[in-house]
Amino acid sequence: MKPIVDKYLKIFNSTSINSSLWIIYSCFADLSFTFGKVPLIEIDDWIENSQNQKMKKLWAEQRNLKYPSMIFLFLMMDKKDRTLREQGYARNVIEYKAVKKLDYEEYVKIEEQLKEDVVFLPAFDSVDLLGELLGAWMLTCPEFIIRQNTDRAKNWQPTLPWLKEIYPDSLGKDIPPKELELLYILDYDVYYTFETIMCRNTV
Repeated sequence: MKPIVDKYLKIFNSTSINSSLWIIYSCFADLSFTFGKVPLIEIDDWIENSQNQKMKKLWAEQRNLKYPSMIFLFLMMDKKDRTLREQGYARNVIEYKAVKKLDYEEYVKIEEQLKEDVVFLPAFDSVDLLGELLGAWMLTCPEFIIRQNTDRAKNWQPTLPWLKEIYPDSLGKDIPPKELELLYILDYDVYYTFETIMCRNTV
């Protein structure tokens, strides 16, 4: 999946955070209907074979809720976090000189391209790809693009619960403070973007 991820990183890292996230959001939202068709027994088997204890525990709860297929959102976020961990949370940024503002036609074209790249994948592979793209984007998004989208009046010091979730062993003490702040900002933006979907996760 790396060639596909690399293709979109070149686009996302030269445009705004909002544009990048909403392209991924739109792609995931369109796939949601497909996720709802995956038999629960198939999800049972996949989760069991994944050896992912966190997802096993989450699925045991999610399976009995109104929308069990919401597990695919959590699988995508889990892949995002695993991508960050696998790279040691070390950001490797190629700075771009300018942000390209996408017009509507460009936005739709990129969105449709991403959908075409994931639509024929099995459901689990599609969220794996989107999660990997999110994580890789967080590690390569230029600082000036992140700052352009940031409310400067807000305190962006990472919270203790976030540090415990992302860095359970070190609490991020081995990460440069500036890079820690940038990752926190991006993670906040990711959560905020998908919050409307998460709010549907009811009994």
